[in-house]
Order: sequence, then structure tokens, then C-alpha cells
Amino acid sequence: MAVALRMKLKLIASSFVILASASVAFADEPEACEQYCSAWNLERAFEYCSKSADSGDAWAKSALGLMYRNGRFANPNNQNAVRLSEAAARQSFYLR
Repeated sequence: MAVALRMKLKLIASSFVILASASVAFADEPEACEQYCSAWNLERAFEYCSKSADSGDAWAKSALGLMYRNGRFANPNNQNAVRLSEAAARQSFYLR
């Protein structure tokens, strides 16, 4: 019985670790967006910036706007470029 209880406690503890790491990964998306942009890893930057922009991050919106404007890892799309750049500007933020 003690062995079964220990196994249940291990399972519960590992579930908490998995949940905690998932929330940390979500919180780091804006930082990952900026780091991948700085390293010119635009495939990964596009992935993380898209998630961050969807959650409201102004830096990510501005970076995505530039990617769409310049056709970097995204097909050139002026409508998306303007929409994202304007959204970042409404939050008093823009990249050049």
C-alpha cells in the first residue's frame, strides 16, 4: 500500500512540474521572439512573434509587421504589415 501511495504522489508531483513548465514557456514567448529576431533566426522568430502578437505584445506586432513588409519568412503582405504596425503604434511602440 505504501508503494502505491508513493507512486501516486510521484505522478501528482510530475503533473505539477509539467504544468509549471508549460506556463513558463508561455511567459517567455515575447522574449524568445526578440532573441530569435536578434539572431536572425526568422523561422523561429515568426513562430514566437506570431504567438506573442496574438497575446498583445507590441514588440512582437512591430517585428511581425516588418517581416510582412520585407517578405522575411513571410510572404510580402502589405495589409498585414500595416495592420500589425498600426496595432503596435496604438500601444506607443514601433521598430524601424
